[in-house]
Amino acid sequence: ISSKGRRSRSIVLALLAGLAIASAFGWIFTRIWPDTPSPLHLSFTLALQTQSISYINANHRLTISPDGKKIVYVVNRGEKRQLYVRSLGESEGKLIDTTEDARAPFFSHDSQWIAFGQGQELRKVAVSGGSPITICKLAGTAFYGGDWGADDMIVFVPDYNGGLWSVPANGGTPEPVLKTDVDKDRVSYILFTLASGHAVSANDLDVAVLAAGTSEPRILIQGGSNPRYLPTGQIVYIREGALLALPFDLSKLAVTGTPVPVINGIEKAWGGSNYSISDNGTLVYEPESGRKADRIFGIVDLKGNVQPVPAAHGNLDEFSISPDGRSIAARVFSVNDDIWLYDIASGTPLRLTFEPLDEIFPLWRPDGKRIAFGTRTGTIYWKSSDGTGQREELTRGEYPRYPVSFSPDGKLMAFVEIHPSRQRDIWLMPLDGNHQPQELLATDADESDARFSPDGHWLAYVSNETGQPEIFIRPMNSSGGRKQLSSAGGVRPVWAPSGGELFFLKGEQVAAISLDGQGNASGRDRVLFTVPKFEDLEVDPQARYFDIMPDGRHFVFEFGPPVGSPTTHYNLVLNWFSELKSKTAIR
Repeated sequence: ISSKGRRSRSIVLALLAGLAIASAFGWIFTRIWPDTPSPLHLSFTLALQTQSISYINANHRLTISPDGKKIVYVVNRGEKRQLYVRSLGESEGKLIDTTEDARAPFFSHDSQWIAFGQGQELRKVAVSGGSPITICKLAGTAFYGGDWGADDMIVFVPDYNGGLWSVPANGGTPEPVLKTDVDKDRVSYILFTLASGHAVSANDLDVAVLAAGTSEPRILIQGGSNPRYLPTGQIVYIREGALLALPFDLSKLAVTGTPVPVINGIEKAWGGSNYSISDNGTLVYEPESGRKADRIFGIVDLKGNVQPVPAAHGNLDEFSISPDGRSIAARVFSVNDDIWLYDIASGTPLRLTFEPLDEIFPLWRPDGKRIAFGTRTGTIYWKSSDGTGQREELTRGEYPRYPVSFSPDGKLMAFVEIHPSRQRDIWLMPLDGNHQPQELLATDADESDARFSPDGHWLAYVSNETGQPEIFIRPMNSSGGRKQLSSAGGVRPVWAPSGGELFFLKGEQVAAISLDGQGNASGRDRVLFTVPKFEDLEVDPQARYFDIMPDGRHFVFEFGPPVGSPTTHYNLVLNWFSELKSKTAIR
């Protein structure tokens, strides 16, 4: 990469995001900061907008401008997620118009622009105001972050497992900088934190550098994440909740000396921790809070009573119950997502997948002998449920795919493909013969959550064709059109084992509707119970994954810390570079 200035000589850069700072400290900045030669530590409370929460996206919480004068952050207001920008000397943030669903914002090198991901585009907007401008199209839908260099080149991560790409800030066609390489066990980059395909935790990440004109990264630090090169000639990075620093020779692109802890007690997050540093030495970070992070499984009866699955906890995500009701297959969210099995009686875990890339959306085959799972790169595999043997490829596509249902006889698999313009589509694939998948539902609406009925005659699914997600069914073996079953919204349909009832989530409630043999509803859907809480844990209102036990009388939910619980306490250090110098001085 051609470059000007220190930023592009080394591409060891930090992944940045947003934070809101309490208005009570605005006057401290305007009166003290310019005249303060020594570090000034401040502790403050975050004052959030009414009925809003800061958007938490992995470690994208803190973004301070290079000149140290502004912050950019994301706020959720109901179903809307929008960008706000705020001067540190002002009492409130300012909404940036037309930034709905923005992700991972970051500043330009001169602090005059803010770039961010929005849908399948990388966009920018002037800090002074105006409409956002498209920089380029993105190859994925989960933009992960970027850095805007002094040469007006942007290096970014378009999606999980998406490698590193660059594009001129004025717009153009993205060019690969460092691609995902499964053969070299190099599958995920969070800017220049490098994750191997076998990484499990943040301690398995490495800090790497890529010299101009080369194609192979050089590992600088083993066991570190969230790196940042500073004007002081040092690299800082995160390990185990501490910010460490060590000298970096920019001419040789090499570290020298021994790492020194410079800030302890930073809140741990997936892939590292949350901090941001301006070019003139203002440090903002989230201190350790002691909040719980793990999720658990809970078995819930028809009255809403919860019985936790013993010992099973972690960064759990989508899951599937085995046909015999004895095990749960779940994706465990980590640096490299894998599928794990949990014994429902004991909670004993067993790791199923070890390969590079993320494995997502596990699904048991009806006979319980295999578990299928998707990837973010468009391939669906399955593997023996006892963990033996190698995974086998079932289908491969251009866009991310994941399995959602097997027909009762195991001869058909329904899967979802995430299309960049049509959102989610539902496909069917025969598991004997030529294995050639066919589109079943591929409209401009978002279609997902397909479930075969126990007799295989019907397919339940979710579509937002009416303007909101609703439950539909359609026949599989006869002519006839679709039928809408839910009356005021619904997601996550699951069939009762008898096939005469369909359960689904309706807002914060579990609802059911009875069906006759022709798929006709016997009356309107009815609410069974409100999705319960367990102690201080609750079900994620955005994901709301659940499944039904074989007895048809119990469900399994995931319970975790309240989603979007606002971080209200932050630490701010003015003139932090002088403190850094004293802590790293050779003694």
